[in-house]
Amino acid sequence: MSAQFVPFQHFLSSKLEVRTADMDTEPQWSPSITLSRQAGARAVTIGEKLTKYLQTESVYRHALWTLFDQNLVQTIIEDHHLKPEVEQQMDEDRVRLMVEAVREVFKVKPSDWSLFNNSVNTIRNLCRLGHAIVVGRGGNFISADLPNTFSVRLVGSLAVRQAHLQRKFGLNVKAAAGYIHEKDVARRRYVKSHLQQDIDEAAGYHLILNTDDLADDSVVKIIAQAMEEWASGPANQAQRKPLELVGN
Repeated sequence: MSAQFVPFQHFLSSKLEVRTADMDTEPQWSPSITLSRQAGARAVTIGEKLTKYLQTESVYRHALWTLFDQNLVQTIIEDHHLKPEVEQQMDEDRVRLMVEAVREVFKVKPSDWSLFNNSVNTIRNLCRLGHAIVVGRGGNFISADLPNTFSVRLVGSLAVRQAHLQRKFGLNVKAAAGYIHEKDVARRRYVKSHLQQDIDEAAGYHLILNTDDLADDSVVKIIAQAMEEWASGPANQAQRKPLELVGN
């Protein structure tokens, strides 16, 4: 297994250990976080710091929190590394008929549909397992019905995001502006075409933060505290039960 899969391997191992330990007791309810972002809003850096903070400072610090960024999620999807965990729970004939019907109606290329379907399943199962921080791919909309998943969006002014990318990647003004435009348009298009949602719709998130005037550590603490408050709220307490993996 390549080094790229090590975090994912550790994540699954920790979940198997917890489930084994809980066989004679009631399994624990475990929160997850989806992290949407505008380009240049420092989501990856903040996500990495948030992962460390939740493991050491939060009320959920005894769990192994794992950050699933774009690259890791993409690799898991393409290599079907979640499939062995869910295939026994799938009604393959029903799933096949449903997929064929959707392909026929929307005329989606099989390869494109398969990749998107795997993306949805992967993100939902990672969130269900708990203690996952999933970056991008419309995760907030995909997990909207999951009572254990807290959705965050990071935004910022164009000027500040552009300056951040110039410092981080050594880009000039034009290149930084072009990068932001390309990424933001692509993400908005992906969410609209695949999920029929508006990525900028505020109601799609539990928390939206403008990172312009906030240090990374401040953003991390705000997210962690907001998630803990949300998780302990009456609505969540009523739904607090472990979620099972599914294949569709």
